[in-house]
Amino acid sequence: MEIPDICSPFMDHLTNISPFKLVAIAISFSGRLEEMLADSRNIANGLGAKMILVHVGKFSEEKEKKLNNLLVKLNFKSGNYRVVWEEGDPVDALLKVCDKNCVDLLIAGAMERENMIRYVVGSVSREICRKAKTSVLMITNPETNPKHFRKIVVSGDEHPMTSMTIDTAAFWGRQLGGEEFHVVVEKEIMAVGDKKKKKQVVDDKKVEELIQHDKEILSHVDTGTMKVKTRKKSGKPGIAISSYVKTIGADLLVLHAVENNLNIMDRIFTHDIEYIFAEMPCNLLIINSQLTNAGTKTSN
Repeated sequence: MEIPDICSPFMDHLTNISPFKLVAIAISFSGRLEEMLADSRNIANGLGAKMILVHVGKFSEEKEKKLNNLLVKLNFKSGNYRVVWEEGDPVDALLKVCDKNCVDLLIAGAMERENMIRYVVGSVSREICRKAKTSVLMITNPETNPKHFRKIVVSGDEHPMTSMTIDTAAFWGRQLGGEEFHVVVEKEIMAVGDKKKKKQVVDDKKVEELIQHDKEILSHVDTGTMKVKTRKKSGKPGIAISSYVKTIGADLLVLHAVENNLNIMDRIFTHDIEYIFAEMPCNLLIINSQLTNAGTKTSN
């Protein structure tokens, strides 16, 4: 199906303040479709964004009728969304829609593991997160009346995208009811020595420098009424921040996107973000570098 190019006329009324002007929602007709639609609509409305609802699979009148009934029930406003039906490889089809329509955020759902209080990102979702040029939100537990994002945890690691990631996460919190804003630096511990006498070695000076750097970033970011905290957590990157998220009962974990050009060591050993995928401690927002800063304070 040919997709009309809506990058400019579809969003003319929106300002340039929000980094999320157009949101794509991956929908499936199995599972919690109503909850996914309601949750995604609330997020898009809070961000001031329009929506593209994308279903990858064969079109049928039965599906269309079910979707239309739900859109009416959930009070989707005409002119604020459009529906795209695509066939083919799920990843390629979704990313095609996102690329052609200049989508800023793709929302998809994580699947709950049967009989376990945890979530798993399937192979399709993992591939989307790796390949997408847009930012991606994985929702672990969609609800019709959600209260997500009250406690937000952001990675404050050493990376060129950290400043933008913190900035964008702060915008998200301001728009969607954030109450606590935690910036976490992971303090990697390396075991050295023989197996009987292992010593934990930590570069404390570097960690403190990162924390101070994050505090400097925060001094230029509008965090609204959120209570801001900076923390350092010891452990393997990915595992340490996941543990912190679970400890404080966070609603959202925000990370910067992983570079596509991973080196050979990253391919041999599990990359940090793979631990996040394995645990999915809460909703996960992956920020892509294409976004522009949205919350930086401006001087008068």
